[in-house]
Amino acid sequence: EILITGGCSDSGCSPIERTAELIDAATGKSTRAGKMHERRVSHFAAPLTDGRVLVAGGWNGSATTASAEIYDRQKNLFESVGAMTTARMDATATTLKDGSILIVGGAKSTNHAIAHAEIFQAPSARFKPVANMNEARAHHSAVRLQDGRVLIVGGLKIKNVATRTAEIFDPITASFQTTG
Repeated sequence: EILITGGCSDSGCSPIERTAELIDAATGKSTRAGKMHERRVSHFAAPLTDGRVLVAGGWNGSATTASAEIYDRQKNLFESVGAMTTARMDATATTLKDGSILIVGGAKSTNHAIAHAEIFQAPSARFKPVANMNEARAHHSAVRLQDGRVLIVGGLKIKNVATRTAEIFDPITASFQTTG
């Protein structure tokens, strides 16, 4: 199944939705999922090792949000969890080997990229700040490497100003190192 959450339902990105649906990848059939607690667009969703999905951040129509919730397929509903340490949209969320989620970068508002990073710890449902990235970036890519580190590449520093820099997050030291 594929979980689709929030987004815009009309031109000009208004209204912003709090709806969710599940798509059966085999049949293409769509069914309604529970509604999120907050409307959101430009947010992220990350699978948890127990099958639930963390949904957080984004733009709610008036501000960037730090709110977070977890979708539970068994209950077909969203449950609020503690907020992130930084409000952000257009960030990445990467599942680490231990099941925690690394959230990096994004923007506080349009054209204001941030370097903040934090980790969501699933067992406690809490966010913990870690060292900042070396460069602020939004609309970037992140991928977990085979050794467990996370490669973060590119993105926008400000509107129409992209970066081609890259850095690696090491979960053992909870720090970022620039790379080629």
